[in-house]
Amino acid sequence: MTEKNIATAQAYYEAMDNKDLASLEKYLHPEVIVTSPLDSLAGKEAVLKAAEQFMPYFKSFKIRAKCGTDDYVMLACDVEYPEPIGVLKTAVLMTFK
Repeated sequence: MTEKNIATAQAYYEAMDNKDLASLEKYLHPEVIVTSPLDSLAGKEAVLKAAEQFMPYFKSFKIRAKCGTDDYVMLACDVEYPEPIGVLKTAVLMTFK
């Protein structure tokens, strides 16, 4: 199951990188919960709305490294923004149920 979860997480963020909201939606459970330093969101519609608002601001979203165990996937990512911000290194921990 771990490899499948890693592939799903990667596909989700590839859809984010491609700014493909329709593909992104396929990977979200109706009761998805997203917690970040800026906000906590519950439900597919709330997450899609936030993703749609986020997409215009970054240039690319690239996965640098990935690993998983059991129901968890960890991704190390580079999010590239226009100058003066540049590349923001970030990490994502996803739980699959």
